[in-house]
Amino acid sequence: MAAVESFRAADRQLGGGHLYASVLHYLHHTLGPRVFGGETGRDSARTFQAAAALTEMAGWMAHDTGQNRRAGDHFTKALSLAKAGEDQALGANIMASMSHLALQMGHLDKAVSMARAGRDHVTGGSRVPTLIARLHAMEARALAQLGEGETARRALTVAQKEIAKMSDIPSSPWVSSFDMPALASEMALSLQDAGDLPAAVEAAEEAIALRSGDRARSRVFSQITLALIRTRRGEPEAACEVGRALLGECMTLGSLRITQQLDLLGHALARYRAEPIVRDFLDCLAETRRQRALLLAGIATPTAAGGAVI
Repeated sequence: MAAVESFRAADRQLGGGHLYASVLHYLHHTLGPRVFGGETGRDSARTFQAAAALTEMAGWMAHDTGQNRRAGDHFTKALSLAKAGEDQALGANIMASMSHLALQMGHLDKAVSMARAGRDHVTGGSRVPTLIARLHAMEARALAQLGEGETARRALTVAQKEIAKMSDIPSSPWVSSFDMPALASEMALSLQDAGDLPAAVEAAEEAIALRSGDRARSRVFSQITLALIRTRRGEPEAACEVGRALLGECMTLGSLRITQQLDLLGHALARYRAEPIVRDFLDCLAETRRQRALLLAGIATPTAAGGAVI
């Protein structure tokens, strides 16, 4: 458990690119032998649970470095390990990750079905409110992109009600953290896709205000979201103000997804380049993009196929 938490904390602060190889090494050389080491009973279950949680994390790190196919392989293996460890909440958590990946790859119907399957997967004592909230939020993201705005809003309302219960019921130690800032971030994206830009701005600003400094990558994603929404609203100066704040914060993050989102922001603002404040920001963005390219080029990315636990 300590190793999982250490990797998780470092990933949130540094980005997956810096840690992916280390996580795979730990899975292969530390947890892998224990999975086949003949442990029985509770120790065996906890080993499978730890392997599942860390394999899911490896999937997110692969996704963060632009390797979505490998990320999917990791998530599939993680789900099998969670079943072997008889942990329903962990399995549902992995399904939420699979829903996110499907959404990012444009498989919207699959994203909806995985989120709903995750909710069906948890029953009774394994029902964790923060996890249920995350699954509803993922469903809302996909529904909004499918053009089902009202249904998406209803899913977000349920997610808000579930997240309010987080202080009453303890979360599973293996389930990824999903808190108010995380929900606000997902709401901003859903509301943007549903066309409710004022509400999307409010949610994005809430996500930034609530997100602490130990979650640097999440904070930067929320800042980029806010800048993109401001741009869509025809507020390029406000977008550039947010953008300047995030450029310094994103410099050391080993995340290709951050770079891709910065590219989207640059493309969105290009139409306003005639304005001096936008032109200056785009020049700064281009320099940040060059420096981040050097950073990501210097990160060793595992190349072995599959990335199996053992």
